[in-house]
Parts: sequence; C-alpha cells; structure tokens
Amino acid sequence: MRKPVTLQFRDANLRMVFEALSRTTGLNVILDRDVRADLKTTIFVKDAAVEDTVDLILLQNQLEKRSINSNTLFVYPATAAKQKEYQDLQVRSFQIENADVKYLQTVLKTVLKIKDVSVDERTNTLVMRDTTQAIAVAEKVIAAHDVPEPEIMLEVEVLEVSTDRLSNIGVQFPDSITLSVPEPADGLPLTLNGLRAQGDNTLLVSPLSLAINLKMQDTDANILASPRIRARNKEKARILIGDRVPIITNSVTPIQSGGGVVTGSVQYQDVGLKLEFEPQVYNENEVGIRIALEVSTIVKEIAGPNGSLAYQIGTRNANTAVRLRDGETQILGGLISAGDRSTASKVPGLGQLPILGRLFSNHGGTNTKSEIILSITPHILRAPAVLDASVRSVFSGTESNMRERALQLDPIEGTGAMAVDRGFPQGPATGSAPGTAPSLPLRARPNRPQVPSGNSAAAPEVVRNEPVVVPGSPNPIVRRPPLNNNTRPGDAALTAPVAEPPEPPPSDPPEGEVK
Repeated sequence: MRKPVTLQFRDANLRMVFEALSRTTGLNVILDRDVRADLKTTIFVKDAAVEDTVDLILLQNQLEKRSINSNTLFVYPATAAKQKEYQDLQVRSFQIENADVKYLQTVLKTVLKIKDVSVDERTNTLVMRDTTQAIAVAEKVIAAHDVPEPEIMLEVEVLEVSTDRLSNIGVQFPDSITLSVPEPADGLPLTLNGLRAQGDNTLLVSPLSLAINLKMQDTDANILASPRIRARNKEKARILIGDRVPIITNSVTPIQSGGGVVTGSVQYQDVGLKLEFEPQVYNENEVGIRIALEVSTIVKEIAGPNGSLAYQIGTRNANTAVRLRDGETQILGGLISAGDRSTASKVPGLGQLPILGRLFSNHGGTNTKSEIILSITPHILRAPAVLDASVRSVFSGTESNMRERALQLDPIEGTGAMAVDRGFPQGPATGSAPGTAPSLPLRARPNRPQVPSGNSAAAPEVVRNEPVVVPGSPNPIVRRPPLNNNTRPGDAALTAPVAEPPEPPPSDPPEGEVK
C-alpha cells in the first residue's frame, strides 16, 4: 500500500481506473453492489503512495474503503447505512491515572463527538466503542490530559512581635471616708434625737490607707509559627494555629402548661492564626500563590440571657496574590495593632497644684503594640508536564470522517515507481532519475478484442509496447489512431499506439546500419 505509483487519467471511468491500478500494482479491489457504474475520476499524481492515491479517488466519489487484508480493499458508498453495515468498531478501555475521568468523558463527547463512552468511577476506567481511527485519535487526546498534577511545598513563617509598656507611679489616696455610729443597745432603730444624744466619742470613722506606687513594666513577646504544607496545583490548602472556642446559645420554647423548655446549642469559632493559600505552578519554575491570612484573638467574654455565652473577637486579616520563583522568599508585614491608655487619680484641689500636685496624685498608663510578619517560600516538587509533540497537536480528520493521519500526497523517492498512463502500466525504467516517472519504449501491438460486460466499459489487455524502428529513420515515430464514431473515449485512451514510418531519406544508409 506504500508502493509509489504515477497516474494520469482525465474523466475516466472509476472501474477502469481501479482495473488499471490493480493490474499495475497487484492491489485487489472489490466493489460493493451499490457503487454506481457511471462514476468518473480525474487524477494526475506522480510517485505517490498507492494508499494515498486510493484515498483521493474515494474522496472524489464519496466512497469509503475497508481493508480485508494488506493487499485487498473493499469499496462501498459513504452512506450512514453502509457504514453501519461495513465499518468495524472496536471497544477500548483506558485506565486513567491522574485526570478526572468525568472530565475526559465530556471531552470525548463534545470534541470528538464519540457517543459510546462510559466511565467506571470505582476503578477510574474509561470505556469507549468506535472505529479504529477514532480510538487512535482519542488515545492521543487522553494522553495529553492524563498527566500528573504539579505539586509544591510551601514553607511559612509567621512572627508576631508584641510590646507592652505598663506604668503606675504616684501616691494613691483613699477614694472615700466612711462615718458610722454604733447601734443602740435596745436594738431599736436609731432616730434623729438619738443621734443628737450621741457624743463625739461615739462617731466611728473608717480606717484611712495611703499607697505609694512605683511600678514600671515592659513586656516583649515573640510568637513564631513555622508550618510546612504540601499542596497540589490549583487546590486550596488551609492552616489553623489556635483554638476552637465554644459559643453557647440557649433558646426557650414556651409550653402550654406555662414556663418553657430551655434548649442549648454549641457552636465553635476558630480563633488564632488561619492561613489559606491556593498555588498555581507556571512554566520556567514560577509559582503563583493566592494568600488569605487572618489573626484573631478573644477580647472579652459576653454573658447573655438564659446562660448563653459569647465572645468579642478582634481580627486582623490580609488577602493578596504573589508570583514567585522556585525557592524565592517573600516577606509580608504591616499588620500592626497598637493601643495607648493612660489614667490619673488625684486628690481634689491638691492634685492640681504645680509640682506639689504629684504628691497628691497617682498616674498609670498602658502602651501595647503588636505586628505580624509573614514569610513565604515555595518549593516546586513536581513541575508541569511537558506534552510531547505527538499529543500536543492531534489530527482528527473532518467533521463527518475521523481519521488519524492526514490525507496527503508525499512523493516517495526511488526508482521502483509504477506508472499508469491512460490505462497502460509502465514498469520501472533503468536509468530514470529518482523521483521522476519512468518511461519505457513502446512497441505497437494490436489490441485484443474485448467483450463488454454489464455497465462497465470494455477493458483491453494492458501490455508493454515498444516502438518500431524503421530503416533510415533517425528516431522511431509513434502515432495513435484517430477516434471513429464507434470508439468510446475510454477505449481510445487504452488503444495501443500505432507506429507510422517516416518519409524515406534522400539516400540509403550503408547496409546493416540503422540510425
């Protein structure tokens, strides 16, 4: 089927062309009963493969072929009914290792228009039934998608630097003085007259206390978290370093007899350091990362009705996207929380005196500041797969005819090309240039009478012809007979050439010499 052949036919009967091609190359061609007898073809090819030449002839006449063996073809019309009758189908199972089998099923149905596709999610197997050409194309498409996903290792370092400054300096006087009298001995309530009867010695005064505060406190805290997490391409990963705080909620359901039924529920709130990221691996060892960072702390507890409990939570969060090279470190900072609080306790009047007022007052203050610094370093563990050229671009034929190989006429180099010129095969000529159609001398020989059969034209016997050398002629002259009214164009094309002697030369050459 890959033998070189040269054809030269113009508006010739299709059956006659196949007959000449069969006699020349030895290819067996069987025609379906529904192949029309009046089909004609025009083809001029030089040193083309027999398989490609036959495909072109079939394409011209809307025909299809089925290979019986390596040297036999069965030709039938390219109709839906004939294709169902003659076209062989194959069942193929593909074990999918990396890709989503449901996604591949959708690709085969929408892109390649393959109807009979089934998936087994338990074994991750894809089963399809179609022609050999369609399965070959589907195999390349599956190979292009069933590749391992890239993976990265992300090194994260979270540093929270907090600084607290506490001061309490001064003299702290009592805020109040309590005066009281002893209770009457008779146990009766004390009246205003009874109070007047009390002397000064019976008036009670609460003890007075004085405190001198000399306190300054500095606190520095560094909280470091250094997690490492591995993630696949375009899949979210989540890190939580902290606590899950319970939040109790009670609800009362009234009943008919009065009162109510208390129903409690508990929900949990994540408090601490939460980090979510989604990596995407690019070519040239680059990684894009979408980062969501949140740092939360409990500020205070809030007691609700019916025994419910809630919390006031302070949060700091940041969302960003970066693109880094493999092993490159990116530092993100600026999540700062600062607070400054000062208090003063003074004796009225005396505390406002200049200089001396410090002896009658107490001053305190609190200064807090914290900053969160995030350091990210990606490491590519598995780079994106580089698709082979054979699956990066896949030929799939036409909309109605799927084929694995493109229909093309590539010249076949060599001296063994068989030539068919208007029905006459010509064998390889010695001394012919490579890649050119060989030519052989022709010898005039009358045609054998042919018996026409059915709708096909009479096929003459194809013989090798040689020219007749006429004495005294420098070159042999070959002439074909003219057409008569009873000769059909196909018969004239197959008629052997007739040698016509040239005009006699002026003088005879020497005896035994031929020019």
